[in-house]
Amino acid sequence: MAEVCITGAMRTTPSKALDAILNIPPIRQICIEMFTLAAIRLRDLDYWKDHLTGHSSILLKNNNIPSKTDYCMPTEHMATPFHTLIPNRHEWTSATPGQEGALSFYTDGSKLNNPVT
Repeated sequence: MAEVCITGAMRTTPSKALDAILNIPPIRQICIEMFTLAAIRLRDLDYWKDHLTGHSSILLKNNNIPSKTDYCMPTEHMATPFHTLIPNRHEWTSATPGQEGALSFYTDGSKLNNPVT
């Protein structure tokens, strides 16, 4: 029904034809993909147990799924091992801001080949 509204086609137009025109995959394919991705996440977090039957066999049916992925748990790092310095104009004109020997990064390209004096 949504395809008919999107395209303005006649309501007797076959849904599968409109899906093909609009590049909409079948709902079964979308669900299997979502379930597989959820199973991979659960497996990588060690919350998944493989079984040969039922919904737990979804990872065993597809040979293209790697046995292990590089998924890692997100962590928060509250302490930063660096200091961000945003100097004002006076600090720039008087000297190079920051501590002596500190790394300076210029993201606008103004220090390429030392053109800024």
